Order: sequence, then C-alpha cells, then structure tokens
Amino acid sequence: MPFRLSLLAVSLLVSLSFATPASAAVLTESTDFPNAPPAFSLPYATTSVQGSVNQLDANDYFEFVGLTPGASFNFSGSFGGSGTISFVVFSTLTGLLGSGSTVSATVPLDGIVSVFVGSGLTLGGTYTVSMSSPLSGPTTPAVPPPSGDVPEPAPLALLPAGLALLAANAAWRRHRSW
Repeated sequence: MPFRLSLLAVSLLVSLSFATPASAAVLTESTDFPNAPPAFSLPYATTSVQGSVNQLDANDYFEFVGLTPGASFNFSGSFGGSGTISFVVFSTLTGLLGSGSTVSATVPLDGIVSVFVGSGLTLGGTYTVSMSSPLSGPTTPAVPPPSGDVPEPAPLALLPAGLALLAANAAWRRHRSW
C-alpha cells in the first residue's frame, strides 16, 4: 500500500473520530429537577424537555447550554394537567428574557438560557418545553446527564487503528526491500 494511501486512511479515521458527539434531543425528567436555583444543566444539544409538577414538587429549574451567544431563540411550553402553570425564561447574566408559553429573545453571552416551571396551585400534570436556537459547540454540563443515556465512544478510539496501519505499511515496505 503506498504511503499516500496509508496517510489518507489515517486522516479519514482521525477525522471520523472527531465527529460531533451524538446526544439526545429530548430529555425526560427521570430524577426531579431542582425546585430552586441552581438550575439543572441539560446535556448539550437537548432541544426538548418533558417533566412533571404536582403539589409536592411545584417547581422545576433547568438550563439549556451550548447555545450561540447573540443568536435568536424560540421557546415554547405546554402543560397537560389541571390548573395553571408558569413558564419563565431567564438568564443569570441579564435577568428576565420572557414569560408565558412562547418566548422569543436573544441568547445571552454565556450561551445559557434558564427555565423556571412553576405550578402554583396546580394539582399536577406533565409539561413539555422546546428550545430552538443554533448551537455553539459541545460543553460539559455542570451536572451529569441522567442515567439511561447511551455512552459515546472515545473520540480517539480510531487513532490507534490508523497508527497500526502505518506501522504495518512500514514493516511491509522493509520486508519487501530485503
């Protein structure tokens, strides 16, 4: 195998190993989100959250991370239950960004948009919120994602295979020249 083909194979393997990691677009509240700040940091690229509130767990705080600072975002929330519910969208840097079932605003400079879901006098029910905004790049959440997520392979898993291919090619060339 010519050296150029070996180099091309290694380059392709390495570029594939650095592809953007996959992550769930929808997160379901498996363990209770905090009832007061600090907010639960959602995994990177989460676009929708499904949760529940009731008289014993009246509030949820969570935040979308890795959003592009200065970009526009659209937030929407819906509630399936008895009573009323409040959706408040805010930034820890700039304060209130909006409230209600739909909010359109600008992503703060830290790329984090926080959400408060409050049930008030609600007997209970489920809610769904969605966020539409460009992503800036993977970030590490302050809180690990809930269990049940599919683990991602290590980004450098293909690099040893490429290096082994180069070593085999070099050995073959040395053996051929004997």
